[in-house]
Amino acid sequence: MNRSARCGDREGACTDPSAAGRAVDNRGPGQPPGLSLREAGISRPVLAARFRQCLGEPPVAYLTRWRLQLGAQMLSSTSHSVAQIASKVGYDSEQAFNRAFKRNFGNPPARYRNETKSKPKQSQSSVSMTSA
Repeated sequence: MNRSARCGDREGACTDPSAAGRAVDNRGPGQPPGLSLREAGISRPVLAARFRQCLGEPPVAYLTRWRLQLGAQMLSSTSHSVAQIASKVGYDSEQAFNRAFKRNFGNPPARYRNETKSKPKQSQSSVSMTSA
């Protein structure tokens, strides 16, 4: 189901889906987690309900998933240490990042990095030939 279908005006819920988006702290992944409820002009329970209806998960779960996805991208595209990546995506400790990452991806960050780097990548020519 697409986002617009989930965020209809049914019973006044999600009449302004952007309010939920504005409330998510957009200072960046390295900043302490938080919500700017004043900016959104809504209460915490209203935000949580709208956010869940529009995006299918609570705000904190969304932020956690987003940070872990950023971490996974950095693991496969940079040579930064796991501790550096953990800090960059907003975790206070490497251990907390390791636990959350393993819970989400099934492997600890170092193993994930090794496995993604060892997978052969398709060349540009084979991609363009198969899509033509």
